[in-house]
Amino acid sequence: MVNTNYKRRLILTPLVFMIGFIIILVVQFSNESQFSSEHLGLILSGTSAGEQAGKKQIQDITIQKSNIDFIFSRDIPLILNTTDGVTHRIRPESYELKEDGLDILFEDQVTLRFRVSEENNLNIQPILPEDPARIESMIINFSLVQGSEAHPRENLPIMTIQGQKENIYLALNSDSRIDMDKRELLLAPEDKGFVPVVVETLPASVNIKNYLAQRNEDNELVNYDNTVDNFINRAFRQWQSARFNLGQGTWTSSKGTNFYTNIAVATMAESLVTNQSQTVHPIVQNAASLWPQKQTWEGSTFFGDIVNKETDQREFMLNKLAQDRSLLRDHNLRFLYEEGGWEAVGLYGDENDFAQIMSNISHIQLTPNTVEILQLARNFLLISQWRSGSTKRIRSVAILLEEQLLKSLYNQNDNVFLTNQFGELDLYASLLGGWVFQQMGSVLQDDSYTNLGKQLVLSSLKYERGTGNLPLYLDENNGEITWNGQDILEPERIYPLLRTTAYYPHYINLKEYLGYDSWIWTSSDMNISKNSQNQLVIISKYPVRQTHYFVIYGLRPFTGIVLHNIPWPGDYRFQRYSEGYYYNPNNTTLYFKLRQRRTEDSIVISLGASS
Repeated sequence: MVNTNYKRRLILTPLVFMIGFIIILVVQFSNESQFSSEHLGLILSGTSAGEQAGKKQIQDITIQKSNIDFIFSRDIPLILNTTDGVTHRIRPESYELKEDGLDILFEDQVTLRFRVSEENNLNIQPILPEDPARIESMIINFSLVQGSEAHPRENLPIMTIQGQKENIYLALNSDSRIDMDKRELLLAPEDKGFVPVVVETLPASVNIKNYLAQRNEDNELVNYDNTVDNFINRAFRQWQSARFNLGQGTWTSSKGTNFYTNIAVATMAESLVTNQSQTVHPIVQNAASLWPQKQTWEGSTFFGDIVNKETDQREFMLNKLAQDRSLLRDHNLRFLYEEGGWEAVGLYGDENDFAQIMSNISHIQLTPNTVEILQLARNFLLISQWRSGSTKRIRSVAILLEEQLLKSLYNQNDNVFLTNQFGELDLYASLLGGWVFQQMGSVLQDDSYTNLGKQLVLSSLKYERGTGNLPLYLDENNGEITWNGQDILEPERIYPLLRTTAYYPHYINLKEYLGYDSWIWTSSDMNISKNSQNQLVIISKYPVRQTHYFVIYGLRPFTGIVLHNIPWPGDYRFQRYSEGYYYNPNNTTLYFKLRQRRTEDSIVISLGASS
């Protein structure tokens, strides 16, 4: 017979254990409760575990700043990876409110300090009890508030998060990164510990372009012109001395020793800017005369032979126009990725060509090549201005190009660069981008574009070493940027991007006066007008006793020209004389050689009744 006491114990024992377990749960959860509060614009929520020594004990906590949540719990801990390969999962224990934010205290005496500034910006500062040199990385989990959209930047540990009411900008130090797939911030420490995570509130209308332009707007921008002038002055001295062989009429370059038209033209132009043309021009013109086979259209306004050079250029451009039109028929804008790609369609094309460009560019599949995108932007801006494209259309395309270009931005310690498709800090791309963004700012009357463009230029010119040369690429290692001396960016290549001067050979549109497809090619500062007598009046500003050449294309037959207040006949031998002109009615082109007698000389062309 089974003992009844034993049967009784068999029944009571598990019952006692169950009652004890229930009591433990009741005791435990009696101290836990859900909480939600707001402090200095931060929304706190989570599970409380009571209070101890003035600190609120927690099971989990979420801190929401505008469009982003930072989440900490036993299941989603703070993670520390040490240099010995060990991963520490550190759980939150408590939090403590402060006048300027709050502290979250974790196991192992680790703290995250959330601090809110007067501008409502947030800094998250990790505090560690041990030597930061032992820490390889820290991982903080985040999530996006419903309805928000993140825009991380390639090659940059930054992102904007767009919400319905406002945008925020989140930035980490340069060695850290954002893992959007895992929703993790991977923080890399620096020598003295972790750099704060920065979360700044932006108005809904502001994007990364505005933020960078305003964040970096400082006294450097005030000195922008002086910085560019000083850089060009150093290059100008090298073009006349260390790099120039007077006897041979050649310059040294990374490509070897030769006559280089771009150096000769830049030297001639800069001597006009700096009022040194009386001494510099004869020397460079003599160098050009030693190398007639090297002369091109680009140098023809300074070195002459302008009829032959215009004929060659026109033949080349008309062939190029045929090729570009073939591409346009296939809705292909590849030619705009090339340097100077706008010229054939812009100078020799018609309204239909321009209309096709405008209709196709909004749908273009952009290349990953940063320099090609910048050339596209530059060509588009130039042809749009040349053909009087609408500001609205320019703005829409600018936004398209901006989104792609800003993915290539690298911002570190108030230095801004553009990276190429290989992730390298590319100074040619940065300086070309400087021109593009400044031009966008001018056309669209948007200072944020202008300031960003200037920052790109200023950041790049910091790496010049007194000779006018720059590295083509910069090396970046642990946040330190240094020269990469393998490839040199010589100043003559970027002179037209930096120096805005009418003394550099350029086109002037005459559509207003002579109709479509009419222009001047010149290196003189010219003022053009048309008077009531149907005369085209050209005022040329140039140093006295200096000679220069120019071409007027698209000029229909006219009745006469007055030069220096004297009726002046044309002569096909005009280049043999000190000055004069020749007109070819077959291609409606006027070729001119002018020796400046006054600072402002006038040329008056009587157009006739039909012009």
